[in-house]
Amino acid sequence: MRAEREGAERESLMVLVYDLPSENQVRIRDNGLRNLVRNLRIRCVRALHSLGLMCTESVVIIAPNQTCKVDEIINWVIECYREFESRHNVELGRPIIRALPLTEQQQSAFLQLAMRRIQERLDECIDRVSLVLERIDDIITAGRAQHAMRGLLRLRREWNNIRDFAERLGISISDDYGYLMDLIDEALEELRRER
Repeated sequence: MRAEREGAERESLMVLVYDLPSENQVRIRDNGLRNLVRNLRIRCVRALHSLGLMCTESVVIIAPNQTCKVDEIINWVIECYREFESRHNVELGRPIIRALPLTEQQQSAFLQLAMRRIQERLDECIDRVSLVLERIDDIITAGRAQHAMRGLLRLRREWNNIRDFAERLGISISDDYGYLMDLIDEALEELRRER
């Protein structure tokens, strides 16, 4: 993988840092409520991650074409928490979310972190899809082919989005991305053949 950016475009990079109230609070003792808070947090994290690439926990590099959506998504997340608190009569705390511009040096550092994170995730996904291929007979015998196919299709969509964001940031993942797509296609082919 490599990072290539032109100076003018780099100046527009920002990071989104956040800390969302979670289900792991002492005051949330009811398991049902705890699960609802967890679902809320996951939904909000997904919305925040839709703005770019996660480079560390709770830090997202915002894709240049997504900067116009930042305020909208931040407000949506805050409103989701506010509505949840009102609906369930519970105080979770206010989400902390900030979009911060990066200096040239910070951009370089965060892009390196993002490249490392992408490589780690690619490796994990390649291992996971390879395991599906190894266990294809067991998956089919257990009647889990449809479930496995949906998961693989979701993984493909997720990585198409990651690749698009990475390319906008000047990060090339084409070799490993291509290998992962080949593995996914092979697994889907095997699962379809056995249906």
